Amino acid sequence: MKKRESASRRWPFWATPIIAIAVVTLLYLFTPFALFERRLYDLFLSIKPSVTQDPSLLFLEVDDSSIAKEGTWPWSRDKMADALVVLKEFGALNAVFDIEYTEKSPLHVNSNVLTQELPDELKAGFSSISGNATDLLNAVKQHQLPVSQMGPFISQLDTLSQQTQAHILDKVTTLTRNNDDYLGQAAKVFGHAFFTINTLDYHDPGVSETLRQQAIDRFSLKDVSALHGFYRPTVDIRPSIWPILSQGEGAGFPSVHVDRDGVRRRIDLLESYRGHEFAQLGFVALLSELGNPQILAYPHHLVLKQAHWHGVTKDIVIPLDANSRMLINWPHESFDKSFRHLPFYDLLLPQVQEQALMDNLQAMQQAGYLAYATDPNFLQGYQEAQAMRQKALSTGDTSAMTAYAVTRVKFFQNAKDFLEGNAEQRLMADINAALATPGITPDQTAQMQGARQDAQKIFHDTRAILDKILELRATLQKALSGSFCIIGNTATSTTDLGVTPFDNKYMNVGTHAAVVNTILSGQFLSESPGWLSVLVGALLALGLAFRVRRSKPGTLVISGFAVVVLIVAVSLLIFVLMGLYIPILAPVLMVFVTFLALAMTQFLSIEKEKSFYRTAFGHYLSSAVINDLLDNPEKLKLGGEKKELSALFTDIQGFSSISELLDPEDLVKLLNLYLTTMSDIILDLSGTIDKYEGDAIIAFFGAPVDLSDHARRAALTAIRMKRAEGPLNEYILKNKLSPRPLVTRIGVNSGEMVVGNMGTVKKMDYTIMGNAVNLASRLEGVNKQYGTGILTGEITCQQLGGEFLTRQLDRVRVVGISNPVRLYEIVEETSAATDVQKQKVELFHSALLRFEAKDWTGAEKGFLDVLQLDPHDGPALFFRKRCVDFQHKQPAENWDGVFNLTAK
Repeated sequence: MKKRESASRRWPFWATPIIAIAVVTLLYLFTPFALFERRLYDLFLSIKPSVTQDPSLLFLEVDDSSIAKEGTWPWSRDKMADALVVLKEFGALNAVFDIEYTEKSPLHVNSNVLTQELPDELKAGFSSISGNATDLLNAVKQHQLPVSQMGPFISQLDTLSQQTQAHILDKVTTLTRNNDDYLGQAAKVFGHAFFTINTLDYHDPGVSETLRQQAIDRFSLKDVSALHGFYRPTVDIRPSIWPILSQGEGAGFPSVHVDRDGVRRRIDLLESYRGHEFAQLGFVALLSELGNPQILAYPHHLVLKQAHWHGVTKDIVIPLDANSRMLINWPHESFDKSFRHLPFYDLLLPQVQEQALMDNLQAMQQAGYLAYATDPNFLQGYQEAQAMRQKALSTGDTSAMTAYAVTRVKFFQNAKDFLEGNAEQRLMADINAALATPGITPDQTAQMQGARQDAQKIFHDTRAILDKILELRATLQKALSGSFCIIGNTATSTTDLGVTPFDNKYMNVGTHAAVVNTILSGQFLSESPGWLSVLVGALLALGLAFRVRRSKPGTLVISGFAVVVLIVAVSLLIFVLMGLYIPILAPVLMVFVTFLALAMTQFLSIEKEKSFYRTAFGHYLSSAVINDLLDNPEKLKLGGEKKELSALFTDIQGFSSISELLDPEDLVKLLNLYLTTMSDIILDLSGTIDKYEGDAIIAFFGAPVDLSDHARRAALTAIRMKRAEGPLNEYILKNKLSPRPLVTRIGVNSGEMVVGNMGTVKKMDYTIMGNAVNLASRLEGVNKQYGTGILTGEITCQQLGGEFLTRQLDRVRVVGISNPVRLYEIVEETSAATDVQKQKVELFHSALLRFEAKDWTGAEKGFLDVLQLDPHDGPALFFRKRCVDFQHKQPAENWDGVFNLTAK
């Protein structure tokens, strides 16, 4: 029989973990479970210190400010081409275009030809023709050339006109430009541009087979050893158009893997098309900067052999997840606060500013101001640089771009020397000297003064333009030199947004930076397989269930919680230190469910025993006492313990006479109302009500629940009781429940008391006893002699500190207490005390000092001062009467200042 009972009790302990293991294992097959696991991964990632951000990464943003200045997106592709020239000039590492150029663009008006070159040609050509014609006519007019001899000159003029016409027509043919070719030319000159090859899950009939094959031949990875079948195959590809793509250094796919909950946590670094591997867009650009290392591709990691970065050569091992994707170590910040940013318009602004500068300098040249420059022909430097730029773009000669950059630096320095040197001062000196010439006419004076003002203005304006140019160039030099540039649209209108573990609206262009940064930082993330977590959880649940099977429910819950915390803490520590995420949901749930079920089993068993105690004692013990007994059944035995407590005794003044005037039913109603109000105050401050004796309440603080501030709670209870008298009496008198107001007298005392179960085994009471209890009872009665509401002893007063306003009274021997005690009146909380109350106490204490010094006359005067503030002040009235009595009859010579109170 015993064996059968033992087995019946043991089976839940083994069945519980087994069931928990089975249920959690099945849950792993459902999507919500996996989604919750991913949320835990996000939480761990948020706790792990944020990844170090490589300072070379830079976003060139087509942002709202850029669109506002340049116009509606998309822009013509010559803007991108011009930007590449700027990137080349300032030494950017590369340019990764997260912009798809899969369609041809229309022919575009060459703004430089339209606004600058063509007007210059027209101006120069017609100026030459006009000048020659004018000279010819003047020669005839002045009889320097006979009309009969004009023929050859007219023929020359006609030839000049035809040559000018042909030259202008040639220039007109350059008015339109194929911006696709232009962008391709700029990409070739830049040398490190990367464009997109989209990978598709469907066949795109709009892509020509020729373009597909060109993309495979040129941009598929060549130095890669891949195990086919492990990397995601793609059905088709959609490359950028060939005039652009062919001039790039590389190309990759921009697509990002999205988990089922819509969050982007991982990415395919390689995808396979027709047996050829293509790289992710940011990754392929990084491979170039790493020296295009050989790639060893395995199912769970990639190895970049002998990668070079910042002078260091080493193998880079990139861990991959179960689907051969790299986990992205996202920065914790939002897109705007991660990595560096530069508005794309800052790459277009130089052309605008330089045009304004050249317009002013050319105007100054025509006015003759450049004659004051150290090199009067320094403007040619700018034109020479522009010619070098055009040569580089048309021929692909990158060396011309080096000369272009050097020539521009020299030009801007010459411009600065001219504008900030002494040229303006010399010009002004010459004008001033001309103005001082004797005999100058008023018209000449006005003309020269106007010229001086014009010169000063154009020098000032041109200096301001140059300052902005130099400031922008310094900014671009700092931002672009050695930068890994990623170009994309981040304007408000874009829909190219994604969700990361830290940002619900992260610009997708930022994915490329996060991918590159994860690899460059070496702070990789990885995760263990799910089946391993299930196995670990199963072993933990079974092992721990065996270890704690005989524990109490509370111990089981605490143990289970502790194990869960340990699992989470260890997993988190591993993730923070090693970047390895161990899926914790399975082991946590298995252990938690196991411990919870075991605790419930134990709890139901123990509850049967507890219900007996609740039924037996619930009618005459407070809930706190019952709970204490349930937590400590050994306290059911008779006896108590000594503890530092505070006791509170209350009584209604003259309640006997009130009760004689009321019917029994009205008396009970009044008493219940009063006791409820006062008892609620006690219970609100965690007091224990010992008993009711008629209208009196006996309560204590500090048991069964320990309260370190029991004295403060007892005093505060007394204060609140006295405050409650006002509204309570207003209600009582309004409803005629009592012939007069109820006035409560309260005694509070702290000290060592015995608390516990008193009585017999069959009938016991949880109560207090001891001298400190008796003193509290006596203090309640002494109130009527002093005319006070709340009295306490010296021990309690010392524990209250300055939180309460107290008034020192006599040293007395009360009935039943041999040792003299100092009495104190608790007046009010210090923070709530009125100025009158504080002044009364101060005056009273001053008078009491005179009283205890036996200065009866001076003391009487002091107590009268108190009565001036409050004619009904009980202690002042009491002590003034004593002073009067002692003036007529002195106390005994050996009187020690202690009064014996004969009344209880």
